[in-house]
Amino acid sequence: MIRAESVPSGRNRQFNPARSQIHRIDIIVTLFLASRCRRMVDDPAKGQNAYAIPLIEINRRNEDGIETLSVNHDALKILRDIDSNIKVSVVCVCGIYRSGKSSLMNWLLDIDTWTDQKSGFEVGPSVNRCTRGIWMWGAPKKSKLPSGEECYVIVLDTEGIGGVESNAQYDARIFSLALLLCSSLIYNSMGSIDEAAISNLSFVAQLSQHIHLTQPLQSQDEKKSKVENHHDESSMFSKIFPSFTWVIRDFILDLKDDDGDEITSLQYLNSVLQTKKGFEKDTVERNRIRSMLSGFFAKRQCVTMVRPCNDEIALQQVNNIPFKELRPEFQNSMNELKRITFGNLIPKSMHGKSLNGIMFAGLVESYVSTINNGGVPTVATAWEDISDKECAYALDIAVQMYEENMDKSCTDMPLSTDDLVNAHEDALMAAMQFFESRAVGKNAG
Repeated sequence: MIRAESVPSGRNRQFNPARSQIHRIDIIVTLFLASRCRRMVDDPAKGQNAYAIPLIEINRRNEDGIETLSVNHDALKILRDIDSNIKVSVVCVCGIYRSGKSSLMNWLLDIDTWTDQKSGFEVGPSVNRCTRGIWMWGAPKKSKLPSGEECYVIVLDTEGIGGVESNAQYDARIFSLALLLCSSLIYNSMGSIDEAAISNLSFVAQLSQHIHLTQPLQSQDEKKSKVENHHDESSMFSKIFPSFTWVIRDFILDLKDDDGDEITSLQYLNSVLQTKKGFEKDTVERNRIRSMLSGFFAKRQCVTMVRPCNDEIALQQVNNIPFKELRPEFQNSMNELKRITFGNLIPKSMHGKSLNGIMFAGLVESYVSTINNGGVPTVATAWEDISDKECAYALDIAVQMYEENMDKSCTDMPLSTDDLVNAHEDALMAAMQFFESRAVGKNAG
């Protein structure tokens, strides 16, 4: 970390004769030596990887019968190649197994899967799952935040919930990772939001077991305090969770309330999330899920979609049909989803700090490492990991800037002591300003 005495900006600063000449030379030598270990930044993402690649892969069971996770190094390189000065927004699609998630992703990204050169997320008409783990579109999309600021959009596709090879705990782990990684979550389901659809989200009740906000407590007093403040911690999840859009496919109901008045898709979602009367075990459990969904996702939207085509045979091969030939009502709903998703992009952030591609890559690695070591992803710990890495990165670049500025100032040698000191202080001030603008976390001060 760079530290120095406060230096007045501009050329009006006064040289302090009390500062030791040896101290000045020590600073210069230290910075020059440190620069020899600097790390260079790759070029920004160019969009040349226009295909889906695994981000987090599920490995075969180890000797203990436990499946482990691994992070694809090619995906990490793509993330780290994103311009480090530009924020990232992470959009993730998850949903019920074999509900057409990957098709939805392809339409969302305007990928023409019907052309001769097949691309996009893998889809298929069989009962076998097409996605394992979490996949990423290999060409981050350059877009703009509502403020007009540029950002890169990272699009993720998750393994389907409720597959034949999964269970509630496995689904909760994948869903938890998706929640922790993205800033906008799209949940894809079929038909309507009935009691069965609510039951399919039963793993939501387990999220607190798969996500920790802080380090686990040790002492009995801390654990007792934890129990007493359980409600407060639950409310904190809504502050770290992404925006939530529920997409209901093959929707055939009329959007009307009990009085026959027309309602919006969002009003429909809010109505079905209201608790139902009854004390039966299943009703109580589904009401618990409803309450959690309402509490966790304060920012929520809903989009209903009719079938993309009426013909059953064509429906099995819908990815072979150009988007413009699908039902107009479906096209309109898809365009509405695009507007909601890309017109209201949210930068991925932690502790109020927006992440760039390098920091997001570190976040993925941190969570996967924790899970593989038998732990529970902890937001506070992950933030410490990526902030330490970002500070190290900021220091490397600051040292590089200092060296380059000193090289420019020392082209005409020899220099007087005052000129050398002025050159050093100019270079040091520029390096410190960069470091302070990029460093985050407890080591930023």
